[in-house]
Amino acid sequence: MRFFLSLTVSLTVAATSLPHAFAMDGEPPLERTALTAALDTSPRVQAARAEADVIEQQHRQLEAEGGWRAFGALSGAAVNEIEGNNGNRRYDRLQGDIGVSRPLLGSLTAQRKALLTLERQRVRAEGRTGEITETVGREVREAYAKYWISDRRYRLASAWHQRLSDRLEGLRPQVGTTLRASEFAEARSALRLARENRRRARNDRQMQLHALEALLGESIRPFDPRWPVERGICGRAGVLLEAALAADPISESARRELALLLERGNSGLADEVQSDLVLTHTQTVEDWDENGDETSIGLTAEIPLSLGQARDARRNLRNAEVLQVQRRIEANRQELRGRIGVAMAELRNTTQARQAANARLDQARDDWNEERRRLRSGLTRSPMPALRAAIRWYQTADERLDREAEWLVARAPLETIETPGCSAPRPEIMESAREEIPTS
Repeated sequence: MRFFLSLTVSLTVAATSLPHAFAMDGEPPLERTALTAALDTSPRVQAARAEADVIEQQHRQLEAEGGWRAFGALSGAAVNEIEGNNGNRRYDRLQGDIGVSRPLLGSLTAQRKALLTLERQRVRAEGRTGEITETVGREVREAYAKYWISDRRYRLASAWHQRLSDRLEGLRPQVGTTLRASEFAEARSALRLARENRRRARNDRQMQLHALEALLGESIRPFDPRWPVERGICGRAGVLLEAALAADPISESARRELALLLERGNSGLADEVQSDLVLTHTQTVEDWDENGDETSIGLTAEIPLSLGQARDARRNLRNAEVLQVQRRIEANRQELRGRIGVAMAELRNTTQARQAANARLDQARDDWNEERRRLRSGLTRSPMPALRAAIRWYQTADERLDREAEWLVARAPLETIETPGCSAPRPEIMESAREEIPTS
C-alpha cells in the first residue's frame, strides 16, 4: 500500500483545518485512520508474524510425523555355518523387512507433550505479535500527532513571519522618531526567531514523515494532516484496567496458554512407561532357491526403576508450569495497572496544561488588541508596546502548540481502549481561530 498525492480520504473533521491560505500546495488531506489501518505493512509486525508462522509450521510437521510410522530394511550376507560333523555350509542370504510401528503409553505422551510445547510457543508468539502491533499503532499515532503539530507550527510561523515582516517595513520610516533603533532591532530579532521556527518546524515535519515511513514500511508523500482525535477517553481507572486486560494480547495469550496446560497437561498412570507396538514381516532368500518368510508382532516397554520419583517429578513439573503462567498473568495485570495509572496521571496533567495554555493565548490576544486600541486612539505614540504585545502573542501561541503536542502524545496509550460502559465526550477541538493574526 502506498500513499500518493492522488489518494482521496474522506474527511470527518474538515471543519478543524486551518484556513486555506495556510494550506501547503499540492498536499492531499490524509486522516490518521488511513495510517493506523495499514499496520499490517509494518516490518516489525511482519517479522513477528513470520516468527509465529515458523512455530506453526514446526507444530504441523511434528504432528504429521507422529502416530503410525512405516519402516523397511534390506540386508545381505555370505553365511558360513559349522555343522556337527565338522563340515561347513556356505551360502548367500538376502533378507528384507517391512513393518509399521506406533508409540503407546509414555511414548505417545512424549509426542503429545512436544506438540503441546510448540502450541504454547505459538500462542506466546501470537501474543507478542499483537503486542508489537499495538506498540507500532501507538507510535504511528504519536508520529502523526507530532506531524500535525509541526504542520501547525510551520503555518503559524509562516503567517507570523509574513505579518511581522510587512509591519516592520511600515515601521522603518519611524525609526529615530516614535521608534528607537534598539526597539527596531528587537523587532527584527523576533523576525529572525520566526524564520528559525519556520525552518525547524519544516524539518520536524519531514522527520515525522520519515518516522511514519519507517513504522509502516511504505513510502508516504507529504500530506495535509487532520485533527488527530476521534473520541473521548474514559476517566475511570478500574473500567480502563478491565477493558485493557480483556483486550491486551499478552494477557489473552497467557490465558490461552493456561487453558492448554489445564486441558492437556494432566499426567496419566502410564506416562512413565515408554512403549512401542511393532508389526514386522520378513522375507528371506537363501542360495537364491530357498525362500522363507516370517510375520511378527512385538511390544516393547521401558520403565524407570525409580517410578514413583519419576511420576512425582512429572506432576511437580506440570504444577510448576501452571503456576508460572498464572504468575505471568498476575504480573502483566500489575504492569498494566501501573501503566494505566501513569498514563491517566500524565493525561490529567497535560489536559490542565493545555487548558492553561489556551487561557494564556486568549489573554495574550486581548493584551495585543488593547495595545492596538491605545495606539489607534492616540493614548500611545510609540508602536513598540503593541509590537511587543504581538510578539508575546506569537510566543504564547508557539508554546501552546508544545502543550498540545504533550496532550496528544499522552492520549496515545489510552485512546484505543474500548470501554462500552464508560463513555466520555470528545475533547474540545484546538480552535485555529486562536492562532489567526489580526489584520486590522
